[in-house]
Amino acid sequence: MVLRSYQVFFNSAAAQMNQALSIGVGSVNGGAGFVGRSAAVPKCSRDKTPDGWFDPAETNNGNPPIIVEIKAEVAGKPLLVRSVHSPNEALHVPATAFSSKAKKNFAEGEAALEFYRAIDEANIRFVEKATALI
Repeated sequence: MVLRSYQVFFNSAAAQMNQALSIGVGSVNGGAGFVGRSAAVPKCSRDKTPDGWFDPAETNNGNPPIIVEIKAEVAGKPLLVRSVHSPNEALHVPATAFSSKAKKNFAEGEAALEFYRAIDEANIRFVEKATALI
């Protein structure tokens, strides 16, 4: 087996849109939050977002998902595994210009658990598909 690429994406544009909609609807409805599948709609089309794009139908709630893409070669055959994980809670990119701070925040608490769940789901799917190729 040769691992070519292992990437984890969080669609921050969808997260920011979700947050903006929550604030906008909350101010109009006297504090009511925004909940719904439209919160997890990517801002860009698939052809303009080659990495980390998702279809809202791949999610199971309105929270922006964590996408894991694994590219490998198993027994001389190419293998691509893509997994879309819907966090139990909406994760937000910290309001900071420093990516190291964002990484730290995603490595703690509930966000870390959601990232581990996403990675575990992708790894299980990868092992199942790789085993089928052998």
